Amino acid sequence: MTAYLVLAAVLLATAPALDIYTKMILTVSFIYGLTAVSIDLLWGYAGVLSYAHGALFGIGAYAVAITATSRGNGLLSTVVLGGAIGIVVACLVALAVGGLSFHSRADWLYVGVVSFAVPFIFERLVLAGGEVTGSSSGLSAFMQSVFKPNQWYLLTGIILLLVLSGATVLVRSDTGTLFKAIRENEIRCTYLGIRVNRVKGVLFTATAALTAFAGALLASSQNVVAPDLGGIMAATMMVIWVALGGRGTLVGPVIAAVVIDYVTAIVGAEFPFIWQLGLGVAFLLVVLYLPGGLMSLLRTPMAILSRRFRPAESDDRHADLVIRASDSETPPLNGDEPPVLTLRGVTCRFGSFTAVSEINLEAGAGEVVSIVGPNGAGKSTLMRCISNGTYRTAGSVHVGGQPIKQLSPARVAALGVSQKFQHASVFGALTVGECLRIAQARTVRPSQWRRDRVLTLPRSAVRVIEATGLSALLSERAEDLSHGQKQALELAMVMATDPKVVLLDEPTAGLSHEERTVLGDVFRQIASTEGKLVILVEHDLDFVREISSRILVLHQGQLLLDGSVEDVANSRLVQEIYTGTFDEQELADARES
Repeated sequence: MTAYLVLAAVLLATAPALDIYTKMILTVSFIYGLTAVSIDLLWGYAGVLSYAHGALFGIGAYAVAITATSRGNGLLSTVVLGGAIGIVVACLVALAVGGLSFHSRADWLYVGVVSFAVPFIFERLVLAGGEVTGSSSGLSAFMQSVFKPNQWYLLTGIILLLVLSGATVLVRSDTGTLFKAIRENEIRCTYLGIRVNRVKGVLFTATAALTAFAGALLASSQNVVAPDLGGIMAATMMVIWVALGGRGTLVGPVIAAVVIDYVTAIVGAEFPFIWQLGLGVAFLLVVLYLPGGLMSLLRTPMAILSRRFRPAESDDRHADLVIRASDSETPPLNGDEPPVLTLRGVTCRFGSFTAVSEINLEAGAGEVVSIVGPNGAGKSTLMRCISNGTYRTAGSVHVGGQPIKQLSPARVAALGVSQKFQHASVFGALTVGECLRIAQARTVRPSQWRRDRVLTLPRSAVRVIEATGLSALLSERAEDLSHGQKQALELAMVMATDPKVVLLDEPTAGLSHEERTVLGDVFRQIASTEGKLVILVEHDLDFVREISSRILVLHQGQLLLDGSVEDVANSRLVQEIYTGTFDEQELADARES
Protein backbone atom coordinates (compact mmCIF):
# COMPACT_ATOMS: atom_id res chain seq x y z
CA MET A 1 0.00 0.00 0.00
CA THR A 2 3.01 2.30 0.38
CA ALA A 3 3.24 2.63 -3.40
CA TYR A 4 -0.35 3.88 -3.58
CA LEU A 5 0.33 6.48 -0.89
CA VAL A 6 3.29 7.67 -2.95
CA LEU A 7 1.07 7.92 -6.04
CA ALA A 8 -1.48 9.90 -4.05
CA ALA A 9 1.25 12.30 -2.94
CA VAL A 10 2.40 12.71 -6.56
CA LEU A 11 -1.18 13.35 -7.63
CA LEU A 12 -1.59 16.13 -5.09
CA ALA A 13 1.84 17.61 -5.77
CA THR A 14 1.36 17.84 -9.54
CA ALA A 15 -2.12 19.38 -9.34
CA PRO A 16 -0.93 23.03 -9.20
CA ALA A 17 1.70 22.50 -11.91
CA LEU A 18 -0.55 21.14 -14.67
CA ASP A 19 -2.61 23.29 -17.03
CA ILE A 20 -6.39 22.94 -17.29
CA TYR A 21 -6.32 21.08 -20.62
CA THR A 22 -3.92 18.44 -19.28
CA LYS A 23 -6.04 17.98 -16.16
CA MET A 24 -9.15 17.47 -18.28
CA ILE A 25 -7.39 14.80 -20.34
CA LEU A 26 -6.03 13.05 -17.27
CA THR A 27 -9.46 13.13 -15.66
CA VAL A 28 -10.80 11.02 -18.53
CA SER A 29 -7.69 8.81 -18.36
CA PHE A 30 -8.22 8.19 -14.63
CA ILE A 31 -11.83 7.23 -15.30
CA TYR A 32 -10.74 4.75 -17.95
CA GLY A 33 -8.31 3.37 -15.38
CA LEU A 34 -11.36 2.30 -13.35
CA THR A 35 -12.60 0.21 -16.27
CA ALA A 36 -9.15 -1.35 -16.60
CA VAL A 37 -9.39 -2.47 -12.96
CA SER A 38 -12.79 -4.06 -13.70
CA ILE A 39 -11.58 -5.96 -16.75
CA ASP A 40 -8.41 -7.12 -15.00
CA LEU A 41 -10.31 -8.42 -11.98
CA LEU A 42 -12.55 -10.39 -14.30
CA TRP A 43 -10.12 -11.49 -17.00
CA GLY A 44 -6.74 -11.36 -15.31
CA TYR A 45 -7.75 -13.04 -12.06
CA ALA A 46 -10.87 -15.13 -12.80
CA GLY A 47 -10.12 -15.87 -16.46
CA VAL A 48 -13.39 -14.41 -17.82
CA LEU A 49 -12.93 -12.28 -20.94
CA SER A 50 -15.79 -9.81 -21.36
CA TYR A 51 -16.57 -7.30 -24.10
CA ALA A 52 -19.85 -6.35 -22.45
CA HIS A 53 -18.12 -3.89 -20.14
CA GLY A 54 -17.84 -1.40 -22.97
CA ALA A 55 -21.64 -1.25 -23.13
CA LEU A 56 -21.88 -1.19 -19.32
CA PHE A 57 -19.65 1.87 -19.32
CA GLY A 58 -21.95 3.51 -21.87
CA ILE A 59 -25.01 2.64 -19.78
CA GLY A 60 -23.57 4.48 -16.80
CA ALA A 61 -22.74 7.52 -18.92
CA TYR A 62 -26.10 7.71 -20.69
CA ALA A 63 -28.02 7.19 -17.46
CA VAL A 64 -26.54 10.41 -16.06
CA ALA A 65 -27.02 12.30 -19.35
CA ILE A 66 -30.66 11.23 -19.82
CA THR A 67 -31.52 11.90 -16.17
CA ALA A 68 -30.00 15.39 -16.29
CA THR A 69 -31.75 16.17 -19.58
CA SER A 70 -35.14 15.04 -18.30
CA ARG A 71 -34.82 16.88 -14.98
CA GLY A 72 -33.41 20.02 -16.56
CA ASN A 73 -30.82 20.77 -13.89
CA GLY A 74 -27.23 20.01 -13.09
CA LEU A 75 -27.52 19.55 -9.36
CA LEU A 76 -25.38 16.99 -7.58
CA SER A 77 -28.54 15.08 -6.67
CA THR A 78 -29.23 14.59 -10.37
CA VAL A 79 -25.76 13.16 -10.89
CA VAL A 80 -26.22 10.79 -7.96
CA LEU A 81 -29.65 9.68 -9.18
CA GLY A 82 -28.45 9.14 -12.74
CA GLY A 83 -25.40 7.27 -11.55
CA ALA A 84 -27.53 5.02 -9.33
CA ILE A 85 -29.88 4.26 -12.22
CA GLY A 86 -26.95 3.46 -14.47
CA ILE A 87 -25.40 1.10 -11.93
CA VAL A 88 -28.70 -0.73 -11.39
CA VAL A 89 -29.33 -1.12 -15.13
CA ALA A 90 -25.75 -2.25 -15.71
CA CYS A 91 -26.07 -4.87 -12.96
CA LEU A 92 -29.30 -6.15 -14.50
CA VAL A 93 -27.61 -6.44 -17.90
CA ALA A 94 -24.66 -8.20 -16.24
CA LEU A 95 -27.03 -10.68 -14.59
CA ALA A 96 -28.62 -11.39 -17.98
CA VAL A 97 -25.23 -11.89 -19.65
CA GLY A 98 -24.09 -14.05 -16.75
CA GLY A 99 -27.25 -16.15 -16.93
CA LEU A 100 -26.58 -16.85 -20.61
CA SER A 101 -22.86 -17.44 -20.14
CA PHE A 102 -22.36 -19.14 -16.78
CA HIS A 103 -24.28 -22.39 -16.59
CA SER A 104 -23.53 -26.11 -16.55
CA ARG A 105 -23.68 -26.52 -20.35
CA ALA A 106 -21.54 -23.48 -21.13
CA ASP A 107 -17.79 -23.38 -21.63
CA TRP A 108 -15.30 -20.50 -21.57
CA LEU A 109 -16.27 -19.43 -25.10
CA TYR A 110 -19.87 -18.60 -24.19
CA VAL A 111 -19.14 -15.41 -22.29
CA GLY A 112 -16.90 -14.14 -25.08
CA VAL A 113 -19.58 -14.69 -27.74
CA VAL A 114 -22.49 -13.39 -25.64
CA SER A 115 -20.63 -10.36 -24.31
CA PHE A 116 -19.33 -9.48 -27.78
CA ALA A 117 -22.91 -8.85 -28.92
CA VAL A 118 -23.76 -6.48 -26.06
CA PRO A 119 -21.87 -3.39 -27.37
CA PHE A 120 -23.55 -3.77 -30.76
CA ILE A 121 -26.97 -3.97 -29.10
CA PHE A 122 -26.13 -0.90 -27.02
CA GLU A 123 -25.16 1.17 -30.06
CA ARG A 124 -28.31 0.11 -31.94
CA LEU A 125 -30.50 1.12 -29.01
CA VAL A 126 -28.79 4.49 -28.66
CA LEU A 127 -29.08 5.22 -32.38
CA ALA A 128 -32.77 4.29 -32.29
CA GLY A 129 -33.42 6.36 -29.16
CA GLY A 130 -34.28 9.58 -30.96
CA GLU A 131 -34.34 12.70 -28.78
CA VAL A 132 -34.01 10.68 -25.58
CA THR A 133 -30.50 9.47 -26.43
CA GLY A 134 -29.61 12.06 -29.07
CA SER A 135 -29.25 9.31 -31.67
CA SER A 136 -25.93 9.50 -33.57
CA SER A 137 -25.17 12.99 -32.20
CA GLY A 138 -25.34 11.92 -28.57
CA LEU A 139 -26.14 14.33 -25.76
CA SER A 140 -24.19 17.37 -24.65
CA ALA A 141 -24.46 20.41 -22.42
CA PHE A 142 -27.10 18.60 -20.39
CA MET A 143 -25.95 19.96 -17.04
CA GLN A 144 -23.85 22.58 -15.35
CA SER A 145 -20.49 21.38 -14.15
CA VAL A 146 -20.70 20.12 -10.58
CA PHE A 147 -16.96 20.61 -10.01
CA LYS A 148 -14.16 22.60 -11.62
CA PRO A 149 -11.52 20.82 -13.77
CA ASN A 150 -8.96 20.93 -10.98
CA GLN A 151 -11.45 19.36 -8.59
CA TRP A 152 -12.41 16.65 -11.11
CA TYR A 153 -8.73 15.85 -11.62
CA LEU A 154 -8.16 15.33 -7.90
CA LEU A 155 -11.48 13.56 -7.32
CA THR A 156 -11.10 11.02 -10.12
CA GLY A 157 -7.44 10.45 -9.26
CA ILE A 158 -8.27 9.77 -5.62
CA ILE A 159 -11.17 7.49 -6.59
CA LEU A 160 -8.87 5.53 -8.89
CA LEU A 161 -6.30 5.10 -6.12
CA LEU A 162 -8.98 4.02 -3.64
CA VAL A 163 -10.44 1.48 -6.07
CA LEU A 164 -6.96 0.21 -6.95
CA SER A 165 -6.14 -0.17 -3.25
CA GLY A 166 -9.40 -2.01 -2.57
CA ALA A 167 -8.87 -4.30 -5.56
CA THR A 168 -5.34 -5.06 -4.36
CA VAL A 169 -6.64 -6.04 -0.92
CA LEU A 170 -9.25 -8.26 -2.59
CA VAL A 171 -6.86 -10.15 -4.88
CA ARG A 172 -4.40 -10.71 -2.03
CA SER A 173 -7.12 -12.17 0.16
CA ASP A 174 -8.43 -15.73 0.24
CA THR A 175 -11.21 -14.66 -2.14
CA GLY A 176 -8.57 -13.46 -4.62
CA THR A 177 -6.93 -16.87 -4.33
CA LEU A 178 -10.29 -18.44 -5.20
CA PHE A 179 -10.47 -16.28 -8.35
CA LYS A 180 -7.02 -17.51 -9.39
CA ALA A 181 -7.99 -21.12 -8.72
CA ILE A 182 -11.01 -20.78 -11.02
CA ARG A 183 -8.75 -19.28 -13.69
CA GLU A 184 -6.20 -22.09 -13.28
CA ASN A 185 -8.46 -25.14 -13.10
CA GLU A 186 -12.20 -24.62 -13.23
CA ILE A 187 -13.01 -28.32 -13.41
CA ARG A 188 -11.04 -29.09 -10.26
CA CYS A 189 -12.90 -26.28 -8.46
CA THR A 190 -16.23 -27.72 -9.55
CA TYR A 191 -15.42 -31.20 -8.24
CA LEU A 192 -14.33 -29.67 -4.93
CA GLY A 193 -17.88 -28.41 -4.53
CA ILE A 194 -17.27 -24.77 -5.49
CA ARG A 195 -20.20 -23.17 -7.34
CA VAL A 196 -17.94 -21.70 -10.00
CA ASN A 197 -20.71 -20.19 -12.11
CA ARG A 198 -22.10 -18.39 -9.07
CA VAL A 199 -18.69 -16.94 -8.22
CA LYS A 200 -18.24 -15.78 -11.80
CA GLY A 201 -21.71 -14.24 -11.85
CA VAL A 202 -21.12 -12.29 -8.63
CA LEU A 203 -17.75 -10.98 -9.83
CA PHE A 204 -19.18 -10.11 -13.25
CA THR A 205 -21.99 -8.12 -11.64
CA ALA A 206 -19.66 -6.35 -9.18
CA THR A 207 -17.30 -5.27 -11.95
CA ALA A 208 -20.32 -4.16 -14.01
CA ALA A 209 -21.31 -1.81 -11.18
CA LEU A 210 -17.78 -0.37 -11.05
CA THR A 211 -17.70 0.10 -14.82
CA ALA A 212 -21.10 1.83 -14.86
CA PHE A 213 -19.89 4.08 -12.04
CA ALA A 214 -16.91 5.03 -14.21
CA GLY A 215 -19.26 5.85 -17.10
CA ALA A 216 -21.33 8.06 -14.79
CA LEU A 217 -18.17 9.92 -13.75
CA LEU A 218 -17.26 10.50 -17.40
CA ALA A 219 -20.65 11.95 -18.28
CA SER A 220 -20.66 14.15 -15.17
CA SER A 221 -17.16 15.51 -15.73
CA GLN A 222 -17.25 15.95 -19.52
CA ASN A 223 -20.91 16.94 -20.01
CA VAL A 224 -21.09 15.01 -23.29
CA VAL A 225 -21.89 11.43 -24.30
CA ALA A 226 -21.88 9.64 -27.67
CA PRO A 227 -22.81 6.15 -28.91
CA ASP A 228 -19.19 5.08 -29.34
CA LEU A 229 -18.66 5.32 -25.57
CA GLY A 230 -20.29 1.91 -25.23
CA GLY A 231 -19.48 0.49 -28.66
CA ILE A 232 -17.30 -2.40 -29.69
CA MET A 233 -14.26 -0.18 -30.27
CA ALA A 234 -14.40 1.06 -26.68
CA ALA A 235 -14.85 -2.50 -25.42
CA THR A 236 -11.89 -3.73 -27.49
CA MET A 237 -9.71 -0.88 -26.24
CA MET A 238 -10.43 -1.90 -22.64
CA VAL A 239 -9.23 -5.42 -23.42
CA ILE A 240 -6.10 -4.01 -25.11
CA TRP A 241 -5.26 -1.96 -22.00
CA VAL A 242 -5.31 -5.07 -19.83
CA ALA A 243 -3.36 -7.20 -22.32
CA LEU A 244 -0.68 -4.54 -22.82
CA GLY A 245 -0.34 -3.64 -19.16
CA GLY A 246 -0.31 -7.22 -17.96
CA ARG A 247 -3.20 -9.44 -16.94
CA GLY A 248 -3.43 -10.14 -13.25
CA THR A 249 -1.31 -7.19 -12.15
CA LEU A 250 -3.95 -4.43 -11.63
CA VAL A 251 -1.34 -1.66 -11.76
CA GLY A 252 -0.20 -2.59 -15.28
CA PRO A 253 -3.64 -2.24 -16.93
CA VAL A 254 -4.29 1.03 -15.08
CA ILE A 255 -0.99 2.50 -16.26
CA ALA A 256 -1.68 1.29 -19.81
CA ALA A 257 -5.18 2.82 -19.77
CA VAL A 258 -3.98 6.20 -18.44
CA VAL A 259 -0.93 6.44 -20.70
CA ILE A 260 -2.66 5.23 -23.89
CA ASP A 261 -5.69 7.47 -23.40
CA TYR A 262 -3.50 10.48 -22.64
CA VAL A 263 -1.19 9.89 -25.62
CA THR A 264 -4.23 9.28 -27.84
CA ALA A 265 -5.61 12.71 -26.88
CA ILE A 266 -2.26 14.38 -27.57
CA VAL A 267 -0.85 12.47 -30.54
CA GLY A 268 -3.92 10.71 -31.92
CA ALA A 269 -5.56 13.97 -32.93
CA GLU A 270 -2.54 14.92 -35.05
CA PHE A 271 -1.62 11.51 -36.47
CA PRO A 272 -4.66 9.25 -35.98
CA PHE A 273 -3.72 6.61 -38.57
CA ILE A 274 -0.09 6.30 -37.47
CA TRP A 275 -1.06 6.17 -33.80
CA GLN A 276 -3.71 3.49 -34.27
CA LEU A 277 -1.33 1.46 -36.45
CA GLY A 278 1.43 1.72 -33.87
CA LEU A 279 -0.94 0.73 -31.07
CA GLY A 280 -2.13 -2.30 -33.05
CA VAL A 281 1.44 -3.42 -33.78
CA ALA A 282 2.39 -2.99 -30.13
CA PHE A 283 -0.60 -5.10 -29.09
CA LEU A 284 0.37 -7.91 -31.49
CA LEU A 285 4.00 -7.87 -30.32
CA VAL A 286 2.98 -8.06 -26.68
CA VAL A 287 0.52 -10.90 -27.33
CA LEU A 288 3.14 -12.87 -29.28
CA TYR A 289 6.28 -12.21 -27.26
CA LEU A 290 5.14 -10.84 -23.87
CA PRO A 291 1.99 -12.74 -22.90
CA GLY A 292 2.42 -11.39 -19.39
CA GLY A 293 2.19 -7.80 -20.66
CA LEU A 294 4.66 -4.98 -20.23
CA MET A 295 4.60 -5.41 -16.45
CA SER A 296 6.34 -8.76 -16.90
CA LEU A 297 9.48 -6.81 -17.86
CA LEU A 298 9.50 -5.30 -14.37
CA ARG A 299 8.74 -8.53 -12.51
CA THR A 300 12.37 -9.62 -12.07
CA PRO A 301 13.78 -6.25 -10.90
CA MET A 302 10.77 -5.72 -8.63
CA ALA A 303 11.30 -9.15 -7.09
CA ILE A 304 14.97 -8.34 -6.48
CA LEU A 305 14.07 -5.03 -4.82
CA SER A 306 11.37 -6.74 -2.79
CA ARG A 307 13.82 -9.31 -1.45
CA ARG A 308 16.40 -6.61 -0.76
CA PHE A 309 14.19 -4.33 1.30
CA ARG A 310 11.71 -6.78 2.82
CA PRO A 311 12.61 -8.27 6.21
CA ALA A 312 13.98 -11.79 5.98
CA GLU A 313 11.27 -13.27 8.17
CA SER A 314 8.54 -12.08 5.77
CA ASP A 315 10.07 -13.43 2.57
CA ASP A 316 7.70 -16.38 2.57
CA ARG A 317 4.06 -15.38 2.67
CA HIS A 318 3.10 -18.91 3.79
CA ALA A 319 5.90 -19.47 6.28
CA ASP A 320 3.55 -18.82 9.19
CA LEU A 321 0.62 -20.88 7.87
CA VAL A 322 -0.55 -23.20 10.62
CA ILE A 323 -2.29 -26.50 9.78
CA ARG A 324 -4.67 -27.75 12.44
CA ALA A 325 -6.79 -30.88 12.60
CA SER A 326 -10.50 -30.47 13.16
CA ASP A 327 -11.76 -31.25 16.66
CA SER A 328 -14.70 -33.28 15.34
CA GLU A 329 -14.49 -36.96 16.18
CA THR A 330 -15.34 -39.76 13.77
CA PRO A 331 -17.94 -42.05 15.37
CA PRO A 332 -16.82 -45.68 15.58
CA LEU A 333 -18.27 -48.11 13.06
CA ASN A 334 -20.55 -50.78 14.53
CA GLY A 335 -21.14 -52.74 11.35
CA ASP A 336 -24.85 -51.92 11.15
CA GLU A 337 -24.57 -48.69 9.19
CA PRO A 338 -26.73 -48.37 6.05
CA PRO A 339 -24.91 -48.27 2.69
CA VAL A 340 -23.14 -44.98 2.04
CA LEU A 341 -23.32 -45.50 -1.72
CA THR A 342 -26.01 -47.31 -3.69
CA LEU A 343 -26.07 -47.78 -7.47
CA ARG A 344 -29.08 -49.22 -9.26
CA GLY A 345 -28.94 -49.96 -12.97
CA VAL A 346 -26.37 -47.24 -13.69
CA THR A 347 -25.86 -46.95 -17.43
CA CYS A 348 -23.86 -44.49 -19.53
CA ARG A 349 -24.11 -44.32 -23.32
CA PHE A 350 -22.31 -42.15 -25.85
CA GLY A 351 -24.50 -42.33 -28.93
CA SER A 352 -24.75 -45.99 -29.90
CA PHE A 353 -21.78 -46.97 -27.71
CA THR A 354 -22.56 -48.21 -24.18
CA ALA A 355 -19.62 -47.46 -21.87
CA VAL A 356 -21.30 -48.71 -18.67
CA SER A 357 -24.32 -51.00 -18.54
CA GLU A 358 -26.70 -51.83 -15.67
CA ILE A 359 -24.26 -51.52 -12.76
CA ASN A 360 -25.63 -52.36 -9.30
CA LEU A 361 -23.59 -51.76 -6.15
CA GLU A 362 -23.93 -51.22 -2.43
CA ALA A 363 -20.96 -50.12 -0.33
CA GLY A 364 -20.65 -48.87 3.23
CA ALA A 365 -18.39 -46.78 5.44
CA GLY A 366 -14.99 -48.27 6.27
CA GLU A 367 -14.67 -50.21 3.02
CA VAL A 368 -11.95 -49.98 0.40
CA VAL A 369 -13.66 -51.13 -2.79
CA SER A 370 -11.34 -51.57 -5.76
CA ILE A 371 -12.56 -51.60 -9.35
CA VAL A 372 -10.34 -53.50 -11.75
CA GLY A 373 -10.53 -54.45 -15.39
CA PRO A 374 -8.66 -53.97 -18.67
CA ASN A 375 -8.40 -50.63 -20.46
CA GLY A 376 -11.76 -49.56 -21.86
CA ALA A 377 -13.73 -51.57 -19.33
CA GLY A 378 -15.65 -48.45 -18.19
CA LYS A 379 -13.96 -47.94 -14.82
CA SER A 380 -13.37 -44.16 -15.10
CA THR A 381 -16.79 -43.69 -16.69
CA LEU A 382 -18.42 -45.39 -13.71
CA MET A 383 -16.55 -43.05 -11.36
CA ARG A 384 -17.86 -40.04 -13.30
CA CYS A 385 -21.39 -41.41 -13.09
CA ILE A 386 -21.06 -41.33 -9.30
CA SER A 387 -19.49 -37.86 -9.00
CA ASN A 388 -21.51 -36.12 -11.74
CA GLY A 389 -25.29 -36.47 -11.83
CA THR A 390 -25.47 -35.28 -15.44
CA TYR A 391 -23.09 -37.95 -16.73
CA ARG A 392 -25.14 -41.17 -16.59
CA THR A 393 -27.84 -42.05 -19.10
CA ALA A 394 -30.01 -44.25 -16.89
CA GLY A 395 -30.20 -45.70 -13.41
CA SER A 396 -29.91 -44.07 -9.99
CA VAL A 397 -27.16 -43.16 -7.54
CA HIS A 398 -27.82 -42.55 -3.84
CA VAL A 399 -25.28 -41.07 -1.42
CA GLY A 400 -26.16 -41.52 2.24
CA GLY A 401 -29.70 -42.33 1.16
CA GLN A 402 -30.06 -39.15 -0.93
CA PRO A 403 -30.43 -39.41 -4.73
CA ILE A 404 -27.99 -37.30 -6.74
CA LYS A 405 -30.52 -37.11 -9.60
CA GLN A 406 -29.12 -34.83 -12.32
CA LEU A 407 -27.08 -32.65 -9.96
CA SER A 408 -23.90 -30.92 -11.10
CA PRO A 409 -20.53 -32.11 -9.72
CA ALA A 410 -20.44 -29.17 -7.30
CA ARG A 411 -23.80 -30.11 -5.79
CA VAL A 412 -22.89 -33.81 -5.70
CA ALA A 413 -19.75 -32.84 -3.78
CA ALA A 414 -21.99 -31.06 -1.25
CA LEU A 415 -23.65 -34.45 -0.61
CA GLY A 416 -20.28 -35.90 0.37
CA VAL A 417 -18.64 -37.21 -2.82
CA SER A 418 -15.13 -36.14 -3.78
CA GLN A 419 -13.08 -37.45 -6.69
CA LYS A 420 -9.37 -37.64 -7.41
CA PHE A 421 -8.77 -37.72 -11.14
CA GLN A 422 -6.62 -40.14 -13.13
CA HIS A 423 -4.03 -37.43 -13.76
CA ALA A 424 -3.11 -35.16 -10.86
CA SER A 425 -5.36 -32.09 -11.09
CA VAL A 426 -4.09 -29.24 -8.92
CA PHE A 427 -3.75 -25.45 -9.20
CA GLY A 428 -0.30 -25.02 -10.71
CA ALA A 429 0.11 -21.29 -10.04
CA LEU A 430 -0.95 -21.59 -6.39
CA THR A 431 1.09 -22.80 -3.45
CA VAL A 432 0.37 -26.04 -1.62
CA GLY A 433 -1.16 -24.05 1.24
CA GLU A 434 -3.38 -22.11 -1.15
CA CYS A 435 -4.53 -25.32 -2.88
CA LEU A 436 -5.58 -26.74 0.47
CA ARG A 437 -7.36 -23.50 1.34
CA ILE A 438 -9.33 -23.60 -1.91
CA ALA A 439 -10.35 -27.18 -1.21
CA GLN A 440 -12.29 -25.87 1.80
CA ALA A 441 -13.92 -22.94 0.00
CA ARG A 442 -17.28 -24.72 -0.16
CA THR A 443 -17.62 -25.06 3.61
CA VAL A 444 -15.38 -22.22 4.87
CA ARG A 445 -16.22 -18.93 3.17
CA PRO A 446 -12.98 -17.25 2.07
CA SER A 447 -12.24 -13.80 3.46
CA GLN A 448 -12.46 -10.86 1.06
CA TRP A 449 -9.87 -8.71 2.80
CA ARG A 450 -7.19 -10.95 4.33
CA ARG A 451 -5.41 -14.29 4.23
CA ASP A 452 -6.28 -16.55 7.12
CA ARG A 453 -3.03 -17.85 8.66
CA VAL A 454 -4.74 -20.82 10.32
CA LEU A 455 -5.98 -23.68 8.17
CA THR A 456 -8.24 -26.15 9.96
CA LEU A 457 -8.56 -29.38 8.01
CA PRO A 458 -10.34 -32.69 8.63
CA ARG A 459 -8.16 -35.29 10.33
CA SER A 460 -8.07 -37.40 7.17
CA ALA A 461 -6.55 -34.51 5.20
CA VAL A 462 -3.98 -33.82 7.92
CA ARG A 463 -3.13 -37.52 7.90
CA VAL A 464 -2.37 -37.33 4.17
CA ILE A 465 -0.29 -34.16 4.56
CA GLU A 466 1.82 -35.59 7.36
CA ALA A 467 2.29 -39.02 5.79
CA THR A 468 3.41 -37.65 2.42
CA GLY A 469 5.63 -34.80 3.66
CA LEU A 470 3.48 -32.01 2.26
CA SER A 471 3.61 -30.20 5.60
CA ALA A 472 7.12 -29.04 4.72
CA LEU A 473 6.07 -27.81 1.26
CA LEU A 474 3.20 -25.42 2.06
CA SER A 475 4.93 -22.47 0.40
CA GLU A 476 5.96 -24.37 -2.74
CA ARG A 477 4.07 -23.75 -5.97
CA ALA A 478 2.04 -26.78 -7.00
CA GLU A 479 3.53 -26.77 -10.51
CA ASP A 480 7.02 -27.22 -9.02
CA LEU A 481 6.13 -30.41 -7.15
CA SER A 482 7.16 -33.87 -8.30
CA HIS A 483 4.59 -36.21 -9.80
CA GLY A 484 4.21 -38.12 -6.56
CA GLN A 485 3.83 -34.92 -4.54
CA LYS A 486 1.14 -33.66 -6.91
CA GLN A 487 -0.74 -36.94 -6.49
CA ALA A 488 -0.47 -36.54 -2.72
CA LEU A 489 -1.59 -32.91 -2.88
CA GLU A 490 -4.68 -33.75 -4.91
CA LEU A 491 -5.53 -36.51 -2.45
CA ALA A 492 -5.14 -34.04 0.44
CA MET A 493 -7.40 -31.57 -1.39
CA VAL A 494 -10.01 -34.29 -1.87
CA MET A 495 -9.89 -35.19 1.83
CA ALA A 496 -10.06 -31.50 2.82
CA THR A 497 -13.68 -31.51 1.64
CA ASP A 498 -14.41 -34.13 4.36
CA PRO A 499 -16.28 -36.47 1.99
CA LYS A 500 -18.30 -39.58 2.79
CA VAL A 501 -17.31 -41.22 -0.50
CA VAL A 502 -13.73 -40.90 -1.78
CA LEU A 503 -13.28 -41.73 -5.47
CA LEU A 504 -9.67 -42.43 -6.49
CA ASP A 505 -8.95 -42.97 -10.18
CA GLU A 506 -5.54 -44.64 -10.56
CA PRO A 507 -3.97 -42.64 -7.71
CA THR A 508 -0.67 -44.55 -7.77
CA ALA A 509 0.00 -44.32 -11.53
CA GLY A 510 3.63 -43.41 -12.15
CA LEU A 511 4.62 -43.62 -8.47
CA SER A 512 7.57 -45.49 -7.01
CA HIS A 513 7.11 -48.56 -4.81
CA GLU A 514 7.82 -46.48 -1.68
CA GLU A 515 5.26 -43.85 -2.66
CA ARG A 516 2.68 -46.56 -3.38
CA THR A 517 3.27 -48.09 0.02
CA VAL A 518 2.77 -44.76 1.77
CA LEU A 519 -0.46 -44.00 -0.10
CA GLY A 520 -1.72 -47.54 0.43
CA ASP A 521 -1.36 -47.12 4.19
CA VAL A 522 -3.16 -43.77 3.94
CA PHE A 523 -6.08 -45.32 2.01
CA ARG A 524 -6.52 -48.01 4.63
CA GLN A 525 -6.41 -45.50 7.48
CA ILE A 526 -8.91 -43.21 5.75
CA ALA A 527 -11.37 -46.07 5.53
CA SER A 528 -10.80 -47.84 8.84
CA THR A 529 -10.00 -44.88 11.12
CA GLU A 530 -11.96 -42.06 9.50
CA GLY A 531 -14.94 -44.16 8.44
CA LYS A 532 -14.85 -43.15 4.77
CA LEU A 533 -15.91 -45.25 1.83
CA VAL A 534 -12.93 -45.45 -0.54
CA ILE A 535 -13.58 -46.56 -4.12
CA LEU A 536 -10.38 -47.16 -6.02
CA VAL A 537 -9.70 -47.74 -9.73
CA GLU A 538 -6.36 -49.47 -10.12
CA HIS A 539 -4.47 -51.73 -12.56
CA ASP A 540 -1.86 -53.05 -10.12
CA LEU A 541 -3.49 -56.23 -8.79
CA ASP A 542 -0.78 -56.71 -6.15
CA PHE A 543 -1.49 -53.25 -4.75
CA VAL A 544 -5.24 -53.89 -4.91
CA ARG A 545 -4.84 -57.19 -3.05
CA GLU A 546 -2.95 -55.46 -0.22
CA ILE A 547 -5.41 -52.69 0.58
CA SER A 548 -8.89 -53.76 -0.59
CA SER A 549 -11.81 -55.15 1.36
CA ARG A 550 -13.76 -55.90 -1.85
CA ILE A 551 -12.97 -56.03 -5.53
CA LEU A 552 -15.26 -55.36 -8.49
CA VAL A 553 -14.33 -56.60 -11.95
CA LEU A 554 -15.58 -54.64 -14.96
CA HIS A 555 -15.32 -55.80 -18.55
CA GLN A 556 -16.81 -54.10 -21.60
CA GLY A 557 -18.89 -51.88 -19.34
CA GLN A 558 -20.48 -54.72 -17.38
CA LEU A 559 -19.95 -55.92 -13.83
CA LEU A 560 -18.60 -59.50 -13.94
CA LEU A 561 -17.54 -60.13 -10.36
CA ASP A 562 -18.12 -58.55 -6.96
CA GLY A 563 -16.44 -60.44 -4.18
CA SER A 564 -13.72 -60.72 -1.58
CA VAL A 565 -10.08 -60.07 -2.37
CA GLU A 566 -9.18 -63.77 -2.40
CA ASP A 567 -12.15 -64.81 -4.53
CA VAL A 568 -11.50 -62.21 -7.23
CA ALA A 569 -7.71 -62.17 -7.17
CA ASN A 570 -7.55 -65.96 -7.57
CA SER A 571 -10.29 -66.12 -10.20
CA ARG A 572 -9.20 -67.79 -13.43
CA LEU A 573 -11.69 -65.64 -15.33
CA VAL A 574 -10.02 -62.44 -14.13
CA GLN A 575 -6.61 -63.72 -15.15
CA GLU A 576 -7.92 -64.65 -18.59
CA ILE A 577 -9.54 -61.23 -19.04
CA TYR A 578 -6.23 -59.48 -18.36
CA THR A 579 -4.31 -61.82 -20.67
CA GLY A 580 -7.00 -61.78 -23.36
CA THR A 581 -7.44 -65.58 -23.35
CA PHE A 582 -10.97 -65.73 -21.92
CA ASP A 583 -13.71 -67.85 -23.43
CA GLU A 584 -16.74 -65.89 -24.66
CA GLN A 585 -19.20 -68.50 -23.39
CA GLU A 586 -17.58 -68.54 -19.96
CA LEU A 587 -17.75 -64.74 -19.95
CA ALA A 588 -21.45 -64.83 -20.84
CA ASP A 589 -22.11 -67.33 -18.06
CA ALA A 590 -20.32 -65.07 -15.57
CA ARG A 591 -22.47 -62.12 -16.64
CA GLU A 592 -25.62 -64.17 -16.18
CA SER A 593 -24.59 -65.21 -12.68
